[in-house]
Amino acid sequence: MLSNFTRCLSSSQQHSYVENEEALFIFQPLNQLYLVLVASKDSNVLQYIDCLLLSGRFISNLCSMLDETEIVEKYSEIIFALDEIVLASDPESITLPQVNSNLLMESREEELQEL
Repeated sequence: MLSNFTRCLSSSQQHSYVENEEALFIFQPLNQLYLVLVASKDSNVLQYIDCLLLSGRFISNLCSMLDETEIVEKYSEIIFALDEIVLASDPESITLPQVNSNLLMESREEELQEL
């Protein structure tokens, strides 16, 4: 499905989303890479823009070079942050400092596992 995303892009792209017959791709360029959120075609683009922008800010703050190697090295931190952002009860109300704070918290299960 993601291979369809690159086929939908054009060099004169002025919007932050493209669609094909299967899905809606909402994206944000990050240097030479793209942060892509895939949604159903009947989704509201505006609903996902804040989520995508916050995700992009987090990744930009975490990865100074924004290249594939650095992103692979920090994949677990990125995945946990995306989980916090996407699963927030109201994605528009969560801020970057709150995401960072949530990532620093340890659960009771983690404490028991360390014992």
